[in-house]
Amino acid sequence: MAFDFVGSISSDIYKLRRSETFFKLTARAIIERASSEFSFHTISHDYGVGTVKTAVSYVGLLEKLHLLKTVEAVDPNTGLPMPRKLRKFYLLDPFIYHSFSKWVGAVPPDEAKMAEAAVAAHLARLYKLYYLKLNGEVDLVAEVDGELWSVEVKYGRVRKGGRRAVGRVKRFIYTSAETKPATPSFQPLLLAILKTPTPSRSERRNPQLTSREMTPSPP
Repeated sequence: MAFDFVGSISSDIYKLRRSETFFKLTARAIIERASSEFSFHTISHDYGVGTVKTAVSYVGLLEKLHLLKTVEAVDPNTGLPMPRKLRKFYLLDPFIYHSFSKWVGAVPPDEAKMAEAAVAAHLARLYKLYYLKLNGEVDLVAEVDGELWSVEVKYGRVRKGGRRAVGRVKRFIYTSAETKPATPSFQPLLLAILKTPTPSRSERRNPQLTSREMTPSPP
């Protein structure tokens, strides 16, 4: 299955007259730096993907092929993206990570990074998605009905204690592989994904969904 998938991607690259070498180097950068913030310059300079403009082009190609989501930092006070800041890059499925890792000769990300990518990919289907870095902690931030919701993904134990509101970020969701709630806003990782509703046709046209749709279920 992975071989067929990679073969179809390789065929698409050929039909589009793009460089498979640059495509694979871009994918390798995203895999090896999974869950980290980095720039197009890093892809260009550290991985040899031509110029920064070339790196932007191949990231765009991954997005057009529905393989990748690029997430910008958000200003917590205004709710606006900050395009000059570093970005986060998420492949949209663990299968893509594993298939591309074999293809480009990279080690797949660990389970914690895969979990973050899975949550990010799912949220991005429904909401405008950003990230926020404060005091060394990096959270996903979803815009829900004009509100900014912080989503912290932990594959291990969820820390106890609340988080303080920052600017417009006033609500917090915690997801973890644990199955017992540690906080009122705790969500087991699997349920956090499964219970996020599939948008209707009209909602796909308008990603500004109601806040109830991200309200965690009672423990």
